Amino acid sequence: MEPLDPDRVKTQFAKLVSTQILVAVLAGVLALAFVVSLFAASDLAIPIFLALIVLGLYSNLRWRCPACGQWFGRRFFFLENCPRCGVDLR
Repeated sequence: MEPLDPDRVKTQFAKLVSTQILVAVLAGVLALAFVVSLFAASDLAIPIFLALIVLGLYSNLRWRCPACGQWFGRRFFFLENCPRCGVDLR
């Protein structure tokens, strides 16, 4: 596999962070909708819960280094370099 351009890695990482923030906001809205549907005795509680699970799985699968594919784990705000390949991400 050929190494990626450092600027391209930084651009891909910035897009990845933006996507993760959007997913977090969407998960918050879905969690609020889930709680409201539970109190309202709505039939939407199960589909909303399943959507939350799918969103979490999507987020977990995408949270990887753009250069080497290593999963970042729980690191988010203070991630400057990939723990595996050492590529500069910011």
